[in-house]
Amino acid sequence: MRRERYILIIAIILLVFVILAANLFFDFKISLNKSVASVLGAFAPNDEFQRQILLLQQENANLKAQLFKEAIVPQDSAIVYSSYPFNNKSEIVISWGTNEGVAVGDVVAYGNNIIVGQVREVTAKNSVVTTIFDPNFETAVRIGTGSVDALMRGGNELTLEFIPGDANIEVGDRVVTASPEFPYGLELGQIKVIDTKGGSVFKSATLEASFEIKALRNVSILH
Repeated sequence: MRRERYILIIAIILLVFVILAANLFFDFKISLNKSVASVLGAFAPNDEFQRQILLLQQENANLKAQLFKEAIVPQDSAIVYSSYPFNNKSEIVISWGTNEGVAVGDVVAYGNNIIVGQVREVTAKNSVVTTIFDPNFETAVRIGTGSVDALMRGGNELTLEFIPGDANIEVGDRVVTASPEFPYGLELGQIKVIDTKGGSVFKSATLEASFEIKALRNVSILH
């Protein structure tokens, strides 16, 4: 009888031990799971962290785009739109309009000192420019260091007319604007060929422009 009592007491003690051990194991497992979740949560991007990353990436992309634009288009000049594959040298369209203060009659220049033409039409964002190659374009000019007077006419081939027959001019002489309609001294080009027209009181010449329409990418506006 006493032996059976001892066995019962030992069984009860073992059962209590097993219960306590099981509780301790589950408590440890729960604590471990919480710790692991906490560590993983610190490294895993939450919604706010992900949003900040996306925002920084967008700002970086915008900055790169702005730097690229400033590299190819100076902020103080207008873009010349392409007319490719057409080859209309008489006019160009530029990216500035009344929003940038452009008005009809404003002078358009390349590199600030080479005349391209004159604004003919203006909208809020764009302008149409009549170039020096337009057949109706003409202006008073002066030639070379002697400032010889002449009349320049536009067209596919630029010409100088009414040059005094006794004027001392040479191929390569620089030709600049002299009309009050434009700022004085804007460069048009250089003399390419001189035609004396034997016996005439005047002579003429052809002019090589200082720019090519197809090479224009940006221009300045002279008010």
